[in-house]
Amino acid sequence: MTMTMTRFSGVIISAVLAALLCSLLAVRPAAPAAAAGRTALPRARSGHVVSRTRRFVGEKLPEEITADLWFTTTRSRLSTYHPSQPAVLELFDGQAMYRWTEDAKRGQTWRPAGLRVLPDIVAPLFASERLPRRKRVGAASVAGLPCALYSGTRKAPEKGKVWWKGTLTVRVWESTDRRFPYVLRSTAKDASGNRVESEVVKLSLDVPVPDRLFAPPRSVAFYRPAQVRRGRQVADASRLAASAVAIHLADVLAKGRPSGGRRLVDLDGERLALDAKPLATQSSLEEARLEPYGLGLVPAGEALVLYLEPAASAVLARASARARGRRLVVLIGGEPVSATRVQQPWAEEQNRVPVFGPGGRLLDLARRLNPRFGK
Repeated sequence: MTMTMTRFSGVIISAVLAALLCSLLAVRPAAPAAAAGRTALPRARSGHVVSRTRRFVGEKLPEEITADLWFTTTRSRLSTYHPSQPAVLELFDGQAMYRWTEDAKRGQTWRPAGLRVLPDIVAPLFASERLPRRKRVGAASVAGLPCALYSGTRKAPEKGKVWWKGTLTVRVWESTDRRFPYVLRSTAKDASGNRVESEVVKLSLDVPVPDRLFAPPRSVAFYRPAQVRRGRQVADASRLAASAVAIHLADVLAKGRPSGGRRLVDLDGERLALDAKPLATQSSLEEARLEPYGLGLVPAGEALVLYLEPAASAVLARASARARGRRLVVLIGGEPVSATRVQQPWAEEQNRVPVFGPGGRLLDLARRLNPRFGK
């Protein structure tokens, strides 16, 4: 999930929190699923978890972040504390997500369609990508739960930036309790002495959770997340109305022909059986833009972004909530140009559908929508 420290440190709450809003409001290319033990979902029906993460850079004083999570099967509340900064709070009341900072008068709210607390909020916070060739080196107890201790290493990539140098030595304490089968403690250290340590310091499972924790504060006015449209406009609604654009849900078909009048298309080696009825067409679009795209402050690259009208965004959100594991396919001129696996909730306020690819290909697609673009 584009959070290197989280992948290898298990419980780096700060990095997860920074990307949580983006992950609920954006569709991204499918990434490898995090491995968090033998059980896919926690069986605890409720819980209270407090974790602490410290990052050491050489001899400098460590950066320390504390996260406090309350959850049930349908609601959650996450508070993140950083020294000398106001706490950041994020609350899901079963229907809407709210995010604000302590003592703030304004906050953000959005409605992630089909959000499931345990797999979509709790699991990503405490999951850890399985290290290649990791070895089990012992057992221990963390926060009152039995854990298996694993050790492994990871080399810094030749290209791209990571927080460590050379070889990273990782130790992971992974819970073997089926109620909460996640990483409860982890350490990661490189040859230069830089290291990250994360640990669950308090854990209570299947406990009563006060309803008041899941009520947004009345003193805060909540607004939809602000949207900034960047880059270059490719085509507005009037030009898009004449373009053959469609967005479908689809299934990967290993062999044979699709039934029920479904169309079969091929993209990047996958055979995709499209649902007969599209979720959106060119009449559902407000505009198309070539704009920077990525989860962090530094864009990962450029994307051709299709902007949906509000009604079409709501249709896509509700349909995607029932389509985990399926593909969201974009057609331009009848040709499939993007197939994204549906693996996260889609907020009804999310009206961006990005198409990724090399710059030359994106420019070609832009000119299919508007032959005069760039001339």
